[in-house]
Amino acid sequence: MTKICRGCGIPLQNINSNELGYVKSLSMDYCMRCFRIQNYGDYQNAYVEKDAIKILKKLNTKKGMVFFFVDFLNLHEESISYFKQIFLPKVFVVSKMDLIPKNISFEKIRGWLKDVYGIEEPILFTEKNSKSSVKKIEEWMREKNYFVGLTNAGKSSILNQMLENTVLTVSKMPNTTLEFLPIHWNDKMIYDTPGLSYHYVKELVMKSNALTRIKPITYPLKSIASLVVERFFRISSDTDVSMTYFESSNLKIEKIYEKNTILMEKTKIELDINPESLLFIKGVCFFYIKGKCRLTLYGLQKEEIALSKSFLGGCKNE
Repeated sequence: MTKICRGCGIPLQNINSNELGYVKSLSMDYCMRCFRIQNYGDYQNAYVEKDAIKILKKLNTKKGMVFFFVDFLNLHEESISYFKQIFLPKVFVVSKMDLIPKNISFEKIRGWLKDVYGIEEPILFTEKNSKSSVKKIEEWMREKNYFVGLTNAGKSSILNQMLENTVLTVSKMPNTTLEFLPIHWNDKMIYDTPGLSYHYVKELVMKSNALTRIKPITYPLKSIASLVVERFFRISSDTDVSMTYFESSNLKIEKIYEKNTILMEKTKIELDINPESLLFIKGVCFFYIKGKCRLTLYGLQKEEIALSKSFLGGCKNE
């Protein structure tokens, strides 16, 4: 019987040190990749691309309850489309709610998910290191349970809190779990699954990993000004508009003016924005845009952004 890594679920092997699953001895429980992530914070080789559609097809051949995790900063159409492709009984789990500003109502988000995206299944809100969050999930569990979700959505962190004798590999990088990882828990089976890859700005994932409560920053953006995030992408508007930025304080954001041409040689995208919209930079942050405008973005690809009707209303700085 093939032994699998207790951290990421990959089959273990002691033949090729350059391949996934390598261990110095098959008596080890964790592959060297997981060992280095857990003990040294070595994220250099943490990211491994996985095919989301193949994962969902495999999942749909199973039986049991699915807990689908999406963190607060990724409530966009692409992530919700994955949830729609799951045909097993399922629960929509909005994770990392301890990071969102206190003035945002969970019930408003629940209503928005139902009204805008037609989600009729149960919707749970979870926080890291919260016993009540674990209890919410336990109440919906069946004999077999699958923990599924976007890359870096926090499902393995919740599982580690539930499981006393199993340590799953958790990192700042997406796609840490590589295969369906079976775990015996009380009288139930739990399967941790690979994160579902989507189009996101990989270069900013590490820096944008929010660990503390988000404090939104509102920028009154004039038509002669632009916002630049990490000198990586730039946002300009054709008219004066208010934009509120939601992310951790890890990313550097600065306001510049029209004479500064930084990033304007990069890929250019133009977007017509309706009032009360959200502009997601997938996996990184989102902007709440209060008024109607036409935005120009430099340095991003169309697949890396998403627009949505806002659930925030007149959100103010915390």
